[in-house]
Amino acid sequence: MRNNQDLPPNADREGYLTRRTVLASAAFIPIAAIATTPQARAQAAPVLSADQRKILAAFVDRIIPRDELSPSASECGVVDYIDGCLADFIAAEKPSIVNGLAATDAFARSSQGSVLAELSADRSEEHTSELQSRL
Repeated sequence: MRNNQDLPPNADREGYLTRRTVLASAAFIPIAAIATTPQARAQAAPVLSADQRKILAAFVDRIIPRDELSPSASECGVVDYIDGCLADFIAAEKPSIVNGLAATDAFARSSQGSVLAELSADRSEEHTSELQSRL
């Protein structure tokens, strides 16, 4: 259990994942995984629909948003990477991921009155907080 003084000022949950932690973890991605990104399968059609890709982009951009120093997750190709993985070694997970995206978007519609991809940063924060409180 972490000491609360170790957490950023806006963090109050155990297991809080900071942007710094995510970025530092990237150092452990094997070079082979990077070499086999969906860029290698650029000619293949996307696995996810355009709407599913928008929901996924909103979701990953909530985890790693654009700031003055770096691009967002979707701008770095995370959506393409996940889509490529769904076409390959995690194809069996597609139904779970698609259902999760749909449920997350449906919750945004019911709690915020808008689809996830169209929420402002503040409303996206409210959505995420409310969603976490229900898990």
